[in-house]
Amino acid sequence: MSDKDALHREVEALGLTTPAVNVAVHALIEAGYVTEIKCASPHCLHPGEPFVNNGRRSPLGLSLDHIKLQSDGGSHRPWNIRLVHYACNCAWLTQQERPLHGAMLETGRLLKATRALQAQSYGKDPAELDGDELKDYLRTNMLALMVEVGELAQETRWKPWKDKGVSPIPTEDERYDVLMELIDCVFFYMNICVALRVTPSELVRAYAEKYEINELRMLMTAGYKLQKDQLPPPVPTPCSECGEEFAGARGVAAHTAKTHAKSTS
Repeated sequence: MSDKDALHREVEALGLTTPAVNVAVHALIEAGYVTEIKCASPHCLHPGEPFVNNGRRSPLGLSLDHIKLQSDGGSHRPWNIRLVHYACNCAWLTQQERPLHGAMLETGRLLKATRALQAQSYGKDPAELDGDELKDYLRTNMLALMVEVGELAQETRWKPWKDKGVSPIPTEDERYDVLMELIDCVFFYMNICVALRVTPSELVRAYAEKYEINELRMLMTAGYKLQKDQLPPPVPTPCSECGEEFAGARGVAAHTAKTHAKSTS
């Protein structure tokens, strides 16, 4: 069996449901433009993750993207097409989300490193925990996060009855200790994100959505009394499990809890 035959079989095993993409991928293999079935995006949000066809617009689904974007003069010719994860295809990012792509990439690296460290340290992948094990893991990390926030507070002279008139901004000698406490908070926060199967795109999109809401609240000086009909429409966000789109991060979270949550009974 030739290398091309092996690639064709690998693609067939994915069970792609979009005929156009299916035909195009096989054509690219036959023409020699595709020599391995993996995400070729230089800004991959899921480095090392294989393609998974688990629903329409699944973040790990197989998609086609331009090497040189059309907006930069790129063509539709075969040599300008590459295989990418659906989440890494710039064409599916909204105009508002494109500036966030770098943040998604960096967040993805942090989540991947956190997951690997936890699996190595404790012998179990936190993203695969369920039931009582998951509850215990979340409880431990949430308590640890609260403790670390308390330790951070101790480094910033926050007490009004004791530190009145003293700036909480650390001196050069104190700065390292403050940074270490902040990083401890980030570690436990990331542990929780990994255990709850939060993807980098979900995290960054949710932040952007909440940022816009908070910005509007401040601009309109309405605080938390801002009415729902005054809020911007939520950005359509795909579910990381099945790819179905919902109104904003909150819609995805509600769908995931209802449809994809594993039974803990």
